[in-house]
Amino acid sequence: MSCRSRSLRSAAPAKTSRSWWAHFLDYYNELNDRYVVHIQREAMEALRDYHWPGNVRELQNYVERAVVMADSDELTLDLLPPTVIGREPPRKPERGTDIESLTV
Repeated sequence: MSCRSRSLRSAAPAKTSRSWWAHFLDYYNELNDRYVVHIQREAMEALRDYHWPGNVRELQNYVERAVVMADSDELTLDLLPPTVIGREPPRKPERGTDIESLTV
């Protein structure tokens, strides 16, 4: 089985009360042989408050990046992109990549 198909199959979390970010944290810890098990309160608030215009793939990419870049067992605010923590405005989707622009 290719890594790509393995990634796609396990992208959706089981139907539990856990959040998407927790699923991806577990997944990328295992995939990268890391142990990031804590999330700083401020980082959690940023993850919850962000609008996620890029949908689940954007969240998946940011969590993977944070897991790989973490120096400790904690996902901290400095590991998240400036758009997520409110230091830059969210990027606007390109024409044709969101449902509204396809229906105009």
